[in-house]
Amino acid sequence: MHTHVLNQKSIRKQPGLSERQYTLFEHLGTYIHTILRHYDIHPTRLERLGYGTKSAVVAVYHDEPWVLKISAQEDLESETFFLENAHLHNIPVPRILMSDFTRKIIPFDFIFLSFVHGQPPHVFRKDARLRAGIIFGKYLARIHRIHVDGVGNIRSHVFAHPQHAWRYLLRTSLRRKFDALISPPTSLQQSFLFVSHLLSDHLLTSFTPRLLHGDAGGNNYLIHRDTRNRVYKITFIDPGTWVGGDPMQDLAFTQISWNYPGFAEGVLRGYKRVHKLTQQEQSRFETLRLFNQYWACLVSFSRGRMRWKQMLRVFHALKKNVTHPSLIC
Repeated sequence: MHTHVLNQKSIRKQPGLSERQYTLFEHLGTYIHTILRHYDIHPTRLERLGYGTKSAVVAVYHDEPWVLKISAQEDLESETFFLENAHLHNIPVPRILMSDFTRKIIPFDFIFLSFVHGQPPHVFRKDARLRAGIIFGKYLARIHRIHVDGVGNIRSHVFAHPQHAWRYLLRTSLRRKFDALISPPTSLQQSFLFVSHLLSDHLLTSFTPRLLHGDAGGNNYLIHRDTRNRVYKITFIDPGTWVGGDPMQDLAFTQISWNYPGFAEGVLRGYKRVHKLTQQEQSRFETLRLFNQYWACLVSFSRGRMRWKQMLRVFHALKKNVTHPSLIC
């Protein structure tokens, strides 16, 4: 098995990544070879799943297919925490087969997961995603019944201090995204002040910490169809780093406008069939929905500007021209 073909020697041409991200993907095939040799696994085939840059996800085909996930960030312990707790409560998630956080085998955390034979939501029509969203929402409400001891990332020093940490996490997350922008337009600056003021509301701390998916968006689940081609099940995948906190944060994140049509509406329907929101929850939900949409706006603005610069460089390289300064935003 020639794992070296998975080394991405050109990754440093992609701007905006950390040194650990560059290192992981430059030597990805070498790290995979080291892991497989350590566990005496002899796959018949390897297949890269997706092209994210925070972690590398690879299907390992041998007696039965597994998924190997190697992370350039400190997030796999939170993922393990979510998957183990969800599995204990019969929530459909991949099973954790093996994990290593010692960084002695390779200098990155990694886990092996069971392979889930589902399909991504983008291949379905809106009516199917609506049905899947309803199922997603019902399970999400069940996830939010699971008590946890803190908020945010389980590795964080603030995890054990939920009463003091939650608004701090929200504010710092927003500030980090805003500060990463270069010369943001006035409208984004004014909105930042408005949303920051909303996050000072003490009502946002009026909750008991529950298990969160942490990245409950329209790409982080797989859809299953029966023999009559009807959607009957979903599986949660790729939880985020915030695996404890206010359930309304998860629910609000599902409503971001970049989700595929049908999903957001379905999630709300399904969730409310299992759990009717209290007045306080509804109030927190509305605030957090605005927070998440603004956060998504900052992310989209940053990604859009970066993509524009990349495309402009390619365009002028092809035209053998010099970029005009006024075209760089």
